[in-house]
Amino acid sequence: MIPAKTLATSALVATALTTLSACAVNQTERPGNSYETGSPDPVPSISAPADTPELTVVDASPGGSRDTDPLWDTLAKAAGDKKPMYVDAVVHTGAEVGDSDRVTLTPDTPDSVSVTVDKKAVSENSPGFYRIRGTFEAEQLGDSAFDLSTKSTDEIPGLIPKNKELKKECSDPEGANRIGAAAEKLANDPDTREDLRKTWISAPELWWAIQQSAVLMRETNGETEGDFFFQACESVQS
Repeated sequence: MIPAKTLATSALVATALTTLSACAVNQTERPGNSYETGSPDPVPSISAPADTPELTVVDASPGGSRDTDPLWDTLAKAAGDKKPMYVDAVVHTGAEVGDSDRVTLTPDTPDSVSVTVDKKAVSENSPGFYRIRGTFEAEQLGDSAFDLSTKSTDEIPGLIPKNKELKKECSDPEGANRIGAAAEKLANDPDTREDLRKTWISAPELWWAIQQSAVLMRETNGETEGDFFFQACESVQS
């Protein structure tokens, strides 16, 4: 049985998500007990085409150091090995993306990677969330700065299971519990990251939020989780 305190908090989260508009929402306190959501989501399978580049990153960048960001790590490997790489990655940034032919994206998290790429390879997934998609050659300009040369902007099919939908998860009364449980699982066991990525990557805004919340849970010994879920859901609550 879910503790009463958790139920009360879940109801508050669901209500806030339903009524969220352009106003800022501050939801930083965690439930007093662990999330309970019944049976875990099954981990979807992925079948990559045979011609998928060896260096491939399909993710939502959490920002931060190379050790914690697969986008940065794959960029560094591609630049070092001088091999092409396939990128289908979402970056969260509050910075303006200009109208020039080349744009630079840097995650909001401090000490993050910076990626300069052709604008034709970038699309706005939702406000503040930008998707880089294509096959590229990478050049490292500095410790955390990379320049991408576009070989193709074609999507490689089959790499993103279509099992999560942003609007559905944000509006479902149990959605907040599910993403909270995923963040808690990641915070407690970083080795679950790959399974969680496969489960949530089709809603990259939520996968970003799960990662950010997990970091806060670890840093605060489980006391806070941040308002990242509200940021992820804001665009579909208009």
